Order: sequence, then C-alpha cells, then structure tokens
Amino acid sequence: MIIKLLGGLEVKGASQASLSPQVETVLALLAAHNNSYVAVADLIDEVWGAFAPKTAVNTIQVYVSRIRRTIRFPAGVADPEIRHLHGNYMLRLDPQLVDADRFMNHVAQARSALSRGAIEDTADQFAAALRLWRSGPLTGVYCGPRLAAFRRRLSRLHEEATQEYASALIAMGRHTEAIPPLEELITSNPYRETAYIHLMVALMMVGRRVDALQTFTTARQILREGLGLDPSPELAAMHQRVLTGNGPDHYPESVTNSYRTGRQPSTGPDRRTPGQLGRGDRRDPVRGRRLPAGCVDDRG
Repeated sequence: MIIKLLGGLEVKGASQASLSPQVETVLALLAAHNNSYVAVADLIDEVWGAFAPKTAVNTIQVYVSRIRRTIRFPAGVADPEIRHLHGNYMLRLDPQLVDADRFMNHVAQARSALSRGAIEDTADQFAAALRLWRSGPLTGVYCGPRLAAFRRRLSRLHEEATQEYASALIAMGRHTEAIPPLEELITSNPYRETAYIHLMVALMMVGRRVDALQTFTTARQILREGLGLDPSPELAAMHQRVLTGNGPDHYPESVTNSYRTGRQPSTGPDRRTPGQLGRGDRRDPVRGRRLPAGCVDDRG
C-alpha cells in the first residue's frame, strides 16, 4: 500500500515534510474518492464548513499544490496524478495502492465467493480484508461530514466482514478460530446482538456452554442498561437453545447453514427504537451530529 486510511493517515514513501491538518483533510477526501472527482465546494465544506474564508477556492488550490509537491513515491511507482476539471479535483491512483480500496475489494471478493458456495475462498478473502485493518479509519484526522460518513461506512463494513468471517469459520467447523474476532467485535460494538448469537453458537460448538450462557447474560445487561431494551427475539431464542442443550442442527440457520447454500448470513443492522440513539452511535452534544470515534472535530 502507498496511502493508508485504515488508521491514522499515512503516505508510504512520501517525503518527510509534514502536512497541515487542513491539507491532510483534503488528501484524505481525495483518497477516499480515489479515481472520482470531488467538487471544490465539497473540499471547502469539508475543511471549513460554514466558516469558509473568502479566499477558500485559492487556498484549496494551494493545498492541492502542496500535496503534489510533498508526495513523491518510491522508484518504480508513478507519482499520483491529481486532475483538475471544471472546479473538481480527482486523485488517480491504482486502487491496489490504497488500503481502504483493497479492503473493500477483498470484502466484495469474499461475498462473490460466498455466492458461488466457495466457503474457503470466502474465509480467505475476509481474512485478507481484516488484516488490513489497523484501527478506526482516519484516526486523528479532522473529519467533516463527508469523511465522517466515509469512516462510518468503512467501520460498518468492518463489523459486517468480521461477523461474516466468523460465520464462514463456523460453517467450516473452525469454531475455536471464530471466537476471538467475535469477542473483539462485541468489545467494539456491545450493542450488536447478532454478534452475541454467533459467539454463543461458536462457544456451544466447542463445549463451552457456561460461557455461552454468560454471553447472553452480559448482552441482556448491556442492552437494558445502555438502551433500556430487552434482548431481541432472535437472541432470546438462542438463549433458549443453549438452555435446553439442543445440538448444532437447532442453531439459527443464518449462522450455520447459509454459507453451505451460498447465501449471505444476516449480520444486522441491529434494531433501533424511536427516541433512542442508534446502537453504537455517538453524537456531538452541541451540534447533534453523529461522530465516529477517532475523528477530530475542532471546527468552531
């Protein structure tokens, strides 16, 4: 990879000259829309919002020029081309050189393999995608509305990929391997009920019935204390299956069988209720906007 977005913004092989926070935001937005044009108006709104100076258009030109001067790739790799057309800018770069593009491509390939019933290929592609994930996208980078939406979209896709990867492992009988990613997923989003269901299945399949029951108890407590909700019917039904000791044939089809029939398992979204924050959402208490963790929001 040359440009990394899955974590803090990194440009491998670039000169050591540091980029200002505003220039980082411009570069991040161009990289997030790699090979697509971004309007100057959108770049201005991303950097300044309602507080754009009168010189904003010229300042964006300066920022783009600084990116062109600063980023020099290693020998054998063509420097990125930033095109300008009718008030729009486009970063032209091989998608294989941007980690976010590679991540999304691996997920797409995994789901394509699933549609063919190729479970091992599905797991391999999901594993390749998850290896690219360093932390939340654009950690420490100022996120205006477009980058915040990009970050939420990638974070949601990461959750789905983690759970679908675990489903593939369970379908292949690799239950022990499915447990750690599910535990990490629940840690990052404790309101994702379908992840608890998958984890309970994996635990039961390796003989850890007590841990499966404790998983449900934890989920119920978190949902009630955090959202004022009882577990969903699906999660409650899984609890009953564990209590009665029913075998794998009685576990939810969406967890154990869908990969054998070439259909994507259900991974969410988890239910929301009127008047409640979305499960896993975080809002700016001043502006009421959703803010993904890790984005810097210091605009006045």
